[in-house]
Amino acid sequence: MGWSAGGGSDWPEGQFFALKQLASPTAASFDASWRPGSTRIVVWFGDAPAHDPVCPSVSGLAAPITEASVTADLVAAGIKVLAVSTPTLFPAALDDDPTAFAGDYGAGCPAGGTAGQATRLAAATGGLHLVAPSPSDVAAVIIAGLTNLPMTVTPAADCDAELSVSFSPASQTVTSGSAATFSETITVGPGAGPGTYECTVDFLLDGNPAAGFSQTVTITVEDTTAPAVRCAETTNPGGGTVPKAGTSAGRSGQNPDGFYVLTASDDFDAAPAIYVGDTGSSAVFGAFAGGTRIKLTQAPGATPSQKPGAGAIAWHITLKGEAKVWAVDAAGNASAPVLCRVAPLPK
Repeated sequence: MGWSAGGGSDWPEGQFFALKQLASPTAASFDASWRPGSTRIVVWFGDAPAHDPVCPSVSGLAAPITEASVTADLVAAGIKVLAVSTPTLFPAALDDDPTAFAGDYGAGCPAGGTAGQATRLAAATGGLHLVAPSPSDVAAVIIAGLTNLPMTVTPAADCDAELSVSFSPASQTVTSGSAATFSETITVGPGAGPGTYECTVDFLLDGNPAAGFSQTVTITVEDTTAPAVRCAETTNPGGGTVPKAGTSAGRSGQNPDGFYVLTASDDFDAAPAIYVGDTGSSAVFGAFAGGTRIKLTQAPGATPSQKPGAGAIAWHITLKGEAKVWAVDAAGNASAPVLCRVAPLPK
């Protein structure tokens, strides 16, 4: 099947009507069949410029079609125009003067517009205006043009709340087929706890997502903060009072009765494990939960031991030296030990 043309007795053509239908169809039966997410490109080739305007008396539409209106329709539809001029009739072909040899529309639709239509439409839509020296060159020029269209690449990130991402540059326009290179910086927020977080980045092509142009980044945040541990004087086994320390610091020590409550806190672990070690030996007791109450006895000649306590006191621990207490969280971070002192038993 071949193409044929009929009617008309002037040289400018009705291309603006065709571009209008592609960008903003006026008939329900017309369908440009754009694929979702596709790059929309219209190839416009010929040897004569377009009538401007295309009046309602010619198009049957409610309003005239002009270069300005069809440009707005193309831009709104995200369509790039690849214009190919074949200078076999007009010297500048699609870019020539549309008022030259224009007249068959009649008095009701005056000849208008200015030279440079194809160049302006291509520039406004992010396309190209090329020249095919002869009709036989049109196909090769179209293929070359399709691989040389400018494309704006814009990264768009969707991240977990704990992450933020920035790009340099924010967007980049490259020739189709060329690489667009970005520097990507992902920042972990100060409130992010240990865990795994994700950012999905879609690299939009002229504002549209495209299959194969996405990235998923996984960030693992580790817990590197040690817990805080404390041993505080507590009540006797009856749970009523906290025994007073002695008046002689050299003999009675920090807590001569040795009743302590062990506590620990951590930014990300609600229940760090607490251990009691002996400065006078390698003995270690635990793990204990926070809030555990103990009785410490320092007996330099004794064997370190742990046995059940009485009343409110969960454990009675006997050591050769001082008690050193530390905590370990679920990530394995250990606090620096603190000393829980008690006066040694008299000899």
